[in-house]
Amino acid sequence: MAEYLRRQSRKLALAGVAALALGCAPTKPHIEALSSDDLDARRTAALRLQSLGPRGRRALPPLKDAAQDPDPELRRLAIEAIGSMGKHAWKAHVVLMKATRDPDVHVRRSAVDAMGKFEKFPSSALPYLVRALGDSDSLVREFAMNTFEDLGSNALGTLVVALDNSNVMVRRSAARTLGRLGHEALRAERALRDACEDRDREVSRLAGEALERLEMYKPVN
Repeated sequence: MAEYLRRQSRKLALAGVAALALGCAPTKPHIEALSSDDLDARRTAALRLQSLGPRGRRALPPLKDAAQDPDPELRRLAIEAIGSMGKHAWKAHVVLMKATRDPDVHVRRSAVDAMGKFEKFPSSALPYLVRALGDSDSLVREFAMNTFEDLGSNALGTLVVALDNSNVMVRRSAARTLGRLGHEALRAERALRDACEDRDREVSRLAGEALERLEMYKPVN
């Protein structure tokens, strides 16, 4: 399988160069291949669509279907193709939210990473992102923290609430993220002080570090 994917990657690169030379995005063959009974053909189509990025957005509907395929490798490839569409990825937010709870860790990583590329971040996706803060996989947690960091003040209230989450990993990740927000976290100072009293020493430590960082953003008397 690894050799197969390497071969397909080389073909993908050549196809991408050819598409640029033609000034077009040849999505139709890949859209048709996503409906094939041949699993390898569907995987290859998703891989090639990833190389097209936003130019392959016409394939978004069949990619959403592929992202829910029984095959975890196809799900991952389809989600990564959706994520490669950048600002257009938010149109698949319902599928991506579901994928953040996928049993396959690689699918979850790709889903949370893709959510970080949304042009419009729907409020309905925030609970899924909070859940990802407590994922058992460190990369899933990191991708979720990065997305919260990008959202900045727009997600501050969600992070403050997350400091009281029953999942200790969510509380740790929330405190760590607030420490990355700079001056935007000033409004969370009270919540961070409360978190310093958390029964988990790591949450308490991270909240304390976040408060220390906030000091540099306070006006000097």
